[in-house]
Amino acid sequence: MKYLIEHAKFSAVATYTRGTLAAFKMQRGTMPDAEYARLPFWLPRREKEVHPVQYGFLISEYKEKPADPFFKKYVAAWFAYYQRITGVRPRFGGTDGTALKSIKKYLESETATQDAALATWQAMLDNMHRIDKFYHNNSDLKFINSQLNKIIIQLKNVTAKATQGHNATDLRREL
Repeated sequence: MKYLIEHAKFSAVATYTRGTLAAFKMQRGTMPDAEYARLPFWLPRREKEVHPVQYGFLISEYKEKPADPFFKKYVAAWFAYYQRITGVRPRFGGTDGTALKSIKKYLESETATQDAALATWQAMLDNMHRIDKFYHNNSDLKFINSQLNKIIIQLKNVTAKATQGHNATDLRREL
């Protein structure tokens, strides 16, 4: 079982296996040197010794957040787009995940539902070829996130030159 240990300056997760402390991992903040030195005294070695308030720490059962199923769909759409335009599978790291979460959060704030936000993301990726080459050629998630407003404005205001025969009104309806 996992327990969340909260302190004013940090939080950590203690994992117990078969009643014995198996792992201790910092979640946020930094443990002061004084607390680190006293760690063997305040962190129970046995699960049965865990109490809700112990030596000034709040200890509660750790509940892991469920994975967001919509985020996986955003990632899948991104992978399909990136492979389509470059021919290679993208490298997806922590900064890419953070950028994509930021994009997802923004789109969800601008639309009525998560499904509509996902549809908007898919429409954006499907129509990136219609905007200026500068934005179209920079297919990095961090770049798209930093230029998201400009990209959306360009997609909404596609000129006849950029649409290459496509109807700009149709694209505005998609977005």
